[in-house]
Amino acid sequence: ENLEQIGSYAFLNTPELFTDGGLYFDSLNYIGEGAFMNSGIKHLDISQTYAGSVREKTFSGCKNLTKIKLPENASSINKEAFADCTSLEYIYLPDSVKFIKSKAFKNNVKLTTVLMPEKLTEIGDQAFITYQGNRYTYQIVNIYNVPQLSDVDNLIEILNYLNVQVESKE
Repeated sequence: ENLEQIGSYAFLNTPELFTDGGLYFDSLNYIGEGAFMNSGIKHLDISQTYAGSVREKTFSGCKNLTKIKLPENASSINKEAFADCTSLEYIYLPDSVKFIKSKAFKNNVKLTTVLMPEKLTEIGDQAFITYQGNRYTYQIVNIYNVPQLSDVDNLIEILNYLNVQVESKE
């Protein structure tokens, strides 16, 4: 209840922990790099915290993670923050997110829907890439709120080429 910080790699390689359900925090102001990496967490609600950006590998390898609510003040999703979260199907990125760094959602084979903020200015290299079999693919079916900025025009072209449905929420 009064927990303010979770240090780097605090729950590293703890697949047995948190498997019975979700966690809710409302007083956090810091979550360290790799804090939940390879843990058994299924659901996480940190939307009412001030934890800020999602640091590198914070939830990487959380194979049971199906949904997450991020802080409303998160400005970036850093490198491999949600890599290898093979059960994650849906993610809502709050309006404060401006950057999705490289490989942030790498190898999320079930991720089909991403709600992106309208003010997003950067999507890093291979942010949503998935390796299956002998090739790399992109699994996402629905992307909403894709910004119409010149910085991401190439993303729109790539998504159109891949026949990915792109909709703008008005």
